[in-house]
Amino acid sequence: MNAKWFLAYATLLCGVVFLNPRLDASVESDIVGYTTIQMDAGKWYQVGNPFVELDDGTTPTLNSVFANGFSNGDQLYVLTDEGAYLPPRQWASLNGQTGWFNTANGQYDEDPLKVGQAVFISKQVAGTVTVKGKVSAQEVVTFGKPDSASWAQVVNVYPKACSVNDLTWDGMSAGDTLYIYDSSSGTYLPQRQWATIGDKTGWFNVADGSFDSQVIPIGQALFINKATGVASVQVKAE
Repeated sequence: MNAKWFLAYATLLCGVVFLNPRLDASVESDIVGYTTIQMDAGKWYQVGNPFVELDDGTTPTLNSVFANGFSNGDQLYVLTDEGAYLPPRQWASLNGQTGWFNTANGQYDEDPLKVGQAVFISKQVAGTVTVKGKVSAQEVVTFGKPDSASWAQVVNVYPKACSVNDLTWDGMSAGDTLYIYDSSSGTYLPQRQWATIGDKTGWFNVADGSFDSQVIPIGQALFINKATGVASVQVKAE
């Protein structure tokens, strides 16, 4: 799947232009934090969960992570390992249950949501969504496939604004590309490529010819095309 085909597919699927929100996060203590996301009605937002599950050993699910501030008719899409956004989920209240309803199997979604996984969300009514969890500077997000190219949609798992080159990347190689949605232009440009130039290695901004230093907001989702192999990302220890 090349970048041009992928972006066209994503836009065609949802029929809208995706817009990223401004996310505000606050660390309430050494272990607990929250992120509030203001969403306008009818727009699409590409967001991620920057926290791990509060209960150690518990795997987060869609209905435990994105659980506050939604109403009937809201929509959610998760990029799968196969590169698709199906099945669609809708927020619904049925038979005494409320949450993300999997329209493919007719059940409330209990699928695990990997730490750092990002999603597309559209709300029917303007409002604020709140995501809470455990702050973990040690959490590592893995992505990619051993023997083939793959797309990943990940988010920095520590609630701190930083550049992509402030994160610790392992397993990246020449040919890997990264895209960050720019809400002002409605595009994923500029493209970043993993490169080694001189004694420096990291994400290289092909538009301005420099290693990328643009600060990305808390919860910003990243699209990564991994040419081959498995890689990981982690916030740098301070």
